[in-house]
Amino acid sequence: MKVYIKNPTRLEECKNYRGFDEITEKTDFFSFSFNLKSTGDDLWYSFDPNTCNFHIVKDIEETKAGSKDTIRGTYHSKLHTKLAGIFSISNRLSRGRAPWVKNHRWIEVRRHGFCYLLCLQSLYLEGKIISGDFDKIQFQAFPGYAKGCNYKDNDGKLIVNYPSPSPNGSKIDKENEIFVQNTKYDVGDDSNIVDVVDDFKNFITEVEHQTIIAIEKGIENEK
Repeated sequence: MKVYIKNPTRLEECKNYRGFDEITEKTDFFSFSFNLKSTGDDLWYSFDPNTCNFHIVKDIEETKAGSKDTIRGTYHSKLHTKLAGIFSISNRLSRGRAPWVKNHRWIEVRRHGFCYLLCLQSLYLEGKIISGDFDKIQFQAFPGYAKGCNYKDNDGKLIVNYPSPSPNGSKIDKENEIFVQNTKYDVGDDSNIVDVVDDFKNFITEVEHQTIIAIEKGIENEK
């Protein structure tokens, strides 16, 4: 299995990470490209064909007090605490482990056979271009057996379910019960935590409502 990685300053480190000898900088095994617009930070661009997940995260050192990732970590913890008072969730903060995804953070709620993610970054799709915003929150929902909101269809074609970059952008794949919603909320802004939690609860309620309607329609069609 090849894992696509793009970060020129750290590529050799990745190749030596836990025996990942099939890391590649070539994108010929998927039909999408990244928006490589400079943000002033080193970025990790990656794609995992096992999960069909793309990632764009900043290469941020965590050792400096007051660094961007320290602020993100504190915000992540506060959101987690709020949601833990409402839903049954893991006590551990969810984040990537490998160098190219370690600054990918999220909160996961599993409920009634579905997985709901509050992602502390957003990914977008325009045509065949994947882009992202490291500082905006995005909500995702998909069946619990899935590995994310993207998948390969029966013909092996990669289906990417990221919305457009608009603040109210959303992507709904009703057939596969996948829902992705952009938000206006900035990661690290403590003043928005209550609103983020309320909107995430509403997102979960709406997804559950839509899936119940779909199930009821399916039952009616079978009669």
